Amino acid sequence: MNRAARRLTMLVGFLCAAQAHAAGPESPETTARVLGRAGAAVASSSDLSALELDPAALARLGAQIMASVTAISRADTVTPLGMRSERNRAEASVLPFVAAAMPIGHHATLAAGVAKDADAQLRFETAPPGASSFSRLVVPLGIGVRLPGLFVGATARAERVQDVWGASGTAAAIVAPRAPIQLAVVVTTPAAGNAETPWVLRGGLRMAGGRVDGEIAGSWEGWSALPGHNDTGSIGAGLDIMLVPSWLTLRAGWSWAPASVEPTLLSPSSFDLDHHTLACGATVCTAGICLDLAFAHAFAATHAYSGEPAGRYEGHTDAVSLSLRLDLADFRHARSSPSSDERGH
Repeated sequence: MNRAARRLTMLVGFLCAAQAHAAGPESPETTARVLGRAGAAVASSSDLSALELDPAALARLGAQIMASVTAISRADTVTPLGMRSERNRAEASVLPFVAAAMPIGHHATLAAGVAKDADAQLRFETAPPGASSFSRLVVPLGIGVRLPGLFVGATARAERVQDVWGASGTAAAIVAPRAPIQLAVVVTTPAAGNAETPWVLRGGLRMAGGRVDGEIAGSWEGWSALPGHNDTGSIGAGLDIMLVPSWLTLRAGWSWAPASVEPTLLSPSSFDLDHHTLACGATVCTAGICLDLAFAHAFAATHAYSGEPAGRYEGHTDAVSLSLRLDLADFRHARSSPSSDERGH
């Protein structure tokens, strides 16, 4: 394998590991609402995270602006056999996301954004000592269209993995989007160009009624085309409960994701373990402005390997996210209402 191919394989391995450790293979930490549901917000996307998870859900949005930041602390450690005091660590990272949407006519919504989708700083304290870093920048442009009994959508995405660029696309559909039970299917293509990524298939079954909004979601990712990797995915469930209509919502979620890296190929720079994630969050809204808060903890399964390099692989991840959304239609209505009341008096 030449140098370019080895570098690409390493970058893609970092990508898979960095995303999986946060809260699931689809990197659901894009916004606080999705993180608070542990990623189970495919059919029920209601903010601009739909650019990544399900562009068909953009059809639900009007004119909206959003900014989000997620802080991730990865306590991934590798303890070589016979060397208890020396370990390898991944430093904390902060992932920003900004996006905006605007309606086009009466049946479509156009959206665009920028996300730092993964960021890992690895320090190798064991032999050979050193450091490595990985980052991924995503620039998506998407559209959602409302059809009778169906929402459809698509996203075109430019991606930079380190200094290598690529492009990918997503197509999605939500069946019966206004019914109590809704089904979403999302397909993302591999990236064209040098920054390779796998085929990704997502699905979600949403059950919404009254003040309760729940979803069971899953995904599949085709990593087996890369040496030393297996196909992987996730399954999870998320629930929103509206305590005070249009003002306060609480949520929780759970997900499980198996590792994509084969156990015999685990190393400090290729670190990926099976993990469960528990998450919770809340949303407070007033006058068209919504503040989302979320926390998630991923429990990674410990793996002891006696090959080369021999050692014990273990860890966990904590993620905290804050999102601010502005619905321009509701905001304008709230600002005009007091004036109307004053004129009435």
